[in-house]
Amino acid sequence: MDNPKLYVLATNFGSACYVVEHNDQALILDYGANPSGNGNDDRVIAPVIPALLIPKIQAIALTHGHFDHILAFKERDQLRAMAQASGGAIPVFCSPFTRIPLSVALAGTSVLKYLDFGKNDNLWRPHWTVSDDEYFARRLDEPDQRPFHLFDQDGVRSQFSVGNFDLGCHAVLHQSCPESMSLMVKAGGSTLCYTGDFNYPDDALGQKWLEEYVGWIIKSKATHLLLDSTGVNYKNGEPTDLEIENELEGFFGRTKGLALVASFASNINQWQMVIKTAFKAGRKFLVLAGKSVRSHLELAVEHGYLDLNGIRVVDIADLENNRELDGVKICAKNTVVAIAGTQGEEFSALSRFAQGQILNLESLAGSAVAVCASVIPGNEATVIKVVLDLLVRGIKVVVNDPYLNRIKGVKVLPIYRHGHANYQKLKQLIECLMKKAGKNLPVLIFGHGSFEHQKAFQDLCVSLGYPKEKTIIAINGQIIDMTTNSVEMTTNNAGLASARTPRPADTRNGTAPARKLPYEGPGRLDVVIIYKLDDSGRMILVGEPLVQMRFDGSPRRKPDPGLVSGLTQLALEILLSHRINNDYGSETQAPIVLDIFDHQVLVEELRGRLVEFASKDQEDGRYPYIVFLPARTV
Repeated sequence: MDNPKLYVLATNFGSACYVVEHNDQALILDYGANPSGNGNDDRVIAPVIPALLIPKIQAIALTHGHFDHILAFKERDQLRAMAQASGGAIPVFCSPFTRIPLSVALAGTSVLKYLDFGKNDNLWRPHWTVSDDEYFARRLDEPDQRPFHLFDQDGVRSQFSVGNFDLGCHAVLHQSCPESMSLMVKAGGSTLCYTGDFNYPDDALGQKWLEEYVGWIIKSKATHLLLDSTGVNYKNGEPTDLEIENELEGFFGRTKGLALVASFASNINQWQMVIKTAFKAGRKFLVLAGKSVRSHLELAVEHGYLDLNGIRVVDIADLENNRELDGVKICAKNTVVAIAGTQGEEFSALSRFAQGQILNLESLAGSAVAVCASVIPGNEATVIKVVLDLLVRGIKVVVNDPYLNRIKGVKVLPIYRHGHANYQKLKQLIECLMKKAGKNLPVLIFGHGSFEHQKAFQDLCVSLGYPKEKTIIAINGQIIDMTTNSVEMTTNNAGLASARTPRPADTRNGTAPARKLPYEGPGRLDVVIIYKLDDSGRMILVGEPLVQMRFDGSPRRKPDPGLVSGLTQLALEILLSHRINNDYGSETQAPIVLDIFDHQVLVEELRGRLVEFASKDQEDGRYPYIVFLPARTV
């Protein structure tokens, strides 16, 4: 009998995917991907399932419906291979709400024929969401409706079998996505509990939930606990729903022109607060700008997850033409626009609005945008560009993320609460686990976050007395033996890769929307380098240099991938020539520290050598723009 193994295929920001294998069968836990960032190439950066695992896949289980946990479903070829190997569609286990973002992501594609949702029947209680504090409090005091366990403890199924595996679940609070859950997988003599993305209220109710949640981990006899590391560097407190609503109501009241609110399309809890406070402040009409927001919110209303609270949904054209509805003229001052694109996605509705491509109003005087999201590490450059574009157009910008406070003209207010447990809550989780588990401590596997977050979480646990030998930092491509806890790197091409996906047609006119690149001239080469500083002020690289080539006026034109790869490698080599530590690429993934205190000294060296390299291809060689950006620390 083989030892059960955990394959770590995607564990950083932007995607989450793990596979548990045992006795020639395998189960996928989350199937996330990241958009490639280029709206013209129809690709996602998806986890690659090793070829030897493809015929073993029994099912896919999902913790929640965020794109970084579900978007790999758009990678058609890999799903088709799984279905063909199994002789039928692949069972997918997820909550009812998770079906909504899945249906949005897969609309117009042929992927659904490879998936089987039928085995979900009678497993889930509808609307067991714990997405807001009020619901959370109400359900806690109603034992027959407590949403902690998706399956009735006194009912037929507290867990069920999938091939060689027993699968169980536990509801968690992840404010930005309803019906989130943790997963439990039993394989052989090992049990993995996977938290997924989670948070909990910072009050007595939250402590009560924490006690029960840790109790579930203990009762599951977890040998391994796979953790969300994202929030470990958040040291500050979080606003309550009431505090957020008060700030949003104030935002709508102060805004004399058009009010726009940007958030993640699937963040139903945030949209509910937006709708409630906008209507209270006198905004009678709601525009759903962009396909993603429109699809998510329309389905959320249809299935009872979102209450419009009396506000009327109208089209962009109704606002642009000041049409009347029931005797009331639709205009900027009585309308709120829901819009996506908080991470600066190039062709998102928010980016297009910032560039004047949508919402063509006679005047934007007095208009303001509230960005209800945190900047995800790696997206600093794109977010800052959108904010600057908005400010240039004279639009006021309100954000919740202090990271953007460095931009003159931006106002920071508590208008959003992220969905990940912060430092204090993670500390309480580990302390509670150590107290309840005694000597039977599970192996902690730190996942979902940058290496900086994973290492910080590991350091926190060790500082609390958790045995370091019982901790593992998850790295893409790892295989963790869940019996011996030995770790090896797979040689079966596991990891992340760019994969072509079908582009669904626009739901309004049946055609894909036209794309326009934002830069003038025949082309542009951007080199973006994210860094932070150590205690002595030296630069520490965060990831590899990002090289982008853009071509205006020719949306389908692609740069030579070999040239882009070569430029990226050359830029990295130049930077590494200044490093003071020599263990880059080692198993410890030590940070790259440069003997540089001022990044300006690197700009000319990079520019000169990159121009020389790129000029070998006269068509694609462009004057490079070298941009150094400080990294997020949370």
